[in-house]
Formats: sequence, structure tokens, C-alpha cells
Amino acid sequence: IVSKPAYILSTEPSPRNVSIGPGWGKDEKDIQFISQISDEIEDIKFKSLKEGFDEVRFEIDYKGNFNRCNEIIEIYKLNKEGLEIDDIAKGEIKVFKVQIPLLETDGETYSKIEIGRNFFVVKYKNHKYIVKCIEPENVSASIEKFSASNRNGVYKIGCFTIKNKHIKYKINME
Repeated sequence: IVSKPAYILSTEPSPRNVSIGPGWGKDEKDIQFISQISDEIEDIKFKSLKEGFDEVRFEIDYKGNFNRCNEIIEIYKLNKEGLEIDDIAKGEIKVFKVQIPLLETDGETYSKIEIGRNFFVVKYKNHKYIVKCIEPENVSASIEKFSASNRNGVYKIGCFTIKNKHIKYKINME
């Protein structure tokens, strides 16, 4: 979700670009998210790990000079159980975060967002999607004070924060 797109937003612009993905830094006030970087990326490698009817797995490896971090590895696994993401940071970071846009409204219908120690549940119309941190156990879940919007809706930004360099989380629908 682009912070300041070329079209008119239904809300105030968000303070940063938002996507599902990691952020890192020396403390909570020093976080840089992967959705904010572009020119800093020196190399990107894509590796297909599995391609099949029942499952797709792949890895994206970003290298560059990213605010105390020199490499981010994302491993995606998609199957009938949902989307599982492993994010790994390499560098001198103290805080590792993941941000996930959570649908608040499509402009007509509002969702109900629940938050727990290691999960978010978004109930929207007759569906719900669940975002759960699988590893590590010592994680805190929070929702940013701002919203982000695009042409499809308005989103609250859920975050998992850890004091580690590796996080695994899963998104699935029921």
C-alpha cells in the first residue's frame, strides 16, 4: 500500500508504505520496513523451492545496506492450510518486526479485528482470516495508530515484534 499514491485517498496518507513483510532496527523508534526500501537493494535472488499442485514454496533474498541490516531472507510456503512466511534478518539489529495490513473497511462494510498475544483475527462479512505468529513464542502483537488505504479499502496495520532475527507466521482464511 503506497503511502502517497497518485490518486485521491479516502483517509489521511499513512506515514510509510505498507506491505506484508519485515522491519528491523536498533529500537522501536528506528524501524525500517522492507516496503520502504528500493534504491538500497543491491541484489535480489529468487529461488523456487517447490512447485506442485498441493504446495508452492520459494525464497527471496535481499542484500544491501539497510539500516544496520545487510540481508533479509523471506521464505514463502503456500498450500491449502494457508500462507506461511519465514523472515530472517542478518545484521546488527535489536528489534525485528512484521507488519500485516488488516482490512478495516471496504467503504461499505466494516470488519471486526481481534488481537491476542500472538495473533490477529479479521472477521469480514461471512469470512475471517487469521494471522498467527508461529515462532518465536516470545512475541508481542500490536496495531499501529494509523491506517493505510488504497482503492480497495482502509487497513489497520497489525505488527508482531520480537527481540530476535527470525520470525515465522501464518495467514489463513476460514
